[in-house]
Amino acid sequence: MPEPVRYEMRVLGTVDPAAVEPLTQDMAVHEDHGVTVLSATLDQADLHSLLSRIEDQGLELFDLHRTGLDGT
Repeated sequence: MPEPVRYEMRVLGTVDPAAVEPLTQDMAVHEDHGVTVLSATLDQADLHSLLSRIEDQGLELFDLHRTGLDGT
């Protein structure tokens, strides 16, 4: 199974904290001029779950990138 990877994603609008709460133990969330920035170390299942939750809120993901392995 692949190792967890550190991701940063930017979403237009405000992400409802309740929607990502189950995944936020290690997630940094902040807003920057109408954009919500989420960063966390996630395995593939959690990444897909988070993307699904963002989509369910009708928000637009416009940037997703890996920032390193194991939170580096």
